[in-house]
Amino acid sequence: VIRYQLILDVQKGINGLKTALQTAFINIALSEMCEAIRCRRYLFYPRKENQDTLAMLGITSEHAFDEMLSLTDQDYYSGPDADWDRPGTPPLWVFKKTIENKWIYIKFKILHKGEDKHLLVISFHIDRQ
Repeated sequence: VIRYQLILDVQKGINGLKTALQTAFINIALSEMCEAIRCRRYLFYPRKENQDTLAMLGITSEHAFDEMLSLTDQDYYSGPDADWDRPGTPPLWVFKKTIENKWIYIKFKILHKGEDKHLLVISFHIDRQ
């Protein structure tokens, strides 16, 4: 019984460490995203679905970037995920946020160019789930 409890305690500690590390990575991605937005080093991918969502919300891509500045680790959905369409490129991050009473699916990646970070927003649309 003591060994079993010890195993459970160790497992709980490992799970806590995993959660802390994951949260740290999420916050690093968010920090880099915010830095790129504040330095105006970003690109909003001009997909029809993204443009339709902006129009439906009555906002511009500039407003979308302002909304992204308020993302937190509580909005995290997935990542870092491999970009299967562009192997060897930086990972994808996915967050979901409520804007104008709609769940918005936000997928982006951070590109490193020298010391600078650049943001590529691939998806900014109504969540399909």
